[in-house]
Amino acid sequence: MGRAMTAGILTLILILILLPAVAGILASYVLYRIIFCYPQKKRLAPGKLPESRMYAPWTERLKESCLLMDRMPFEKLTIRAEDDLTLQGRLYEGETGKPLILFFHGYHGGYQWDGFGFFQLFRKEGYSLFVAEQRSHGESSDRTITFGIREKKDVRKWAEHLAERFQEKTILLAGVSMGAATVMMAETEELPVNVKGIIADCGYTSPEDIIKKNIRELHFPMWPTYPLVRLGARMYGHFNMEETSAIEGVETGKLPVLFIHGDKDSVVPYVMCESLYGACRSRKKRLTVQGADHAVCSLAATNDYVQAILSFAEGLINEETTG
Repeated sequence: MGRAMTAGILTLILILILLPAVAGILASYVLYRIIFCYPQKKRLAPGKLPESRMYAPWTERLKESCLLMDRMPFEKLTIRAEDDLTLQGRLYEGETGKPLILFFHGYHGGYQWDGFGFFQLFRKEGYSLFVAEQRSHGESSDRTITFGIREKKDVRKWAEHLAERFQEKTILLAGVSMGAATVMMAETEELPVNVKGIIADCGYTSPEDIIKKNIRELHFPMWPTYPLVRLGARMYGHFNMEETSAIEGVETGKLPVLFIHGDKDSVVPYVMCESLYGACRSRKKRLTVQGADHAVCSLAATNDYVQAILSFAEGLINEETTG
């Protein structure tokens, strides 16, 4: 066999080896762009509601709430994240002696609609309320959403910032969907001592679980789709999506948790709430909203939602006072 033929065969073998690798890298980039990348130009304008069938029955209530959030006095806050990103949020100061809730919205979400129930607590019950614009959302920096992996450190930074300012207040961490998973993951961080509890509304068990659930629903093969998603997160987002989970947070954490979930949730299945509730080793309560889809429990059952949070918060305050 001549040298030219040998070289040609080796070149062909090399191409055949490299082609799948190149295709895999390209596929992982496309998946990264679809799942994790959320550039500024794709984000909703302030006050604009997402077009979703889930919100349709309550569109007018949400529009009214959005207008009120802009009209009522608030203080705009800015901090630097651990990785030096700029994070933004709004503070609505309530009554002296009432708790402060730190709220974190969901994936591609916003405090204007995800935070509807907590805004009612501010308006009607005098609770102070801080609403974050999560990294890669709103006016906060970055374009990579990490499903709670980096966001949990942002929760800690906000908690530290506000705990120093409001040393006398009981602080509760709260979130909806990805925000709920994030505040549960934040229990793996060292939080300020005046953070006394967590309110988790329709949170998922882990980034891995929720992404695999969507892969199955799209009828994609788990292999190689999930490994390519994980590779895209590593290569282009520079994070490990299996680093931690909400399950780990509630298994190892000591803060009391109020779990809220709709039993007809089509995005984060109710079974995930059951798994989290079962894994939680601290004191816990649960509100199941019958017939509610994803992230609309506060709209579908506003009174029950507010009362459950009030009961949870007041129990923590009374315990602290008597303790």
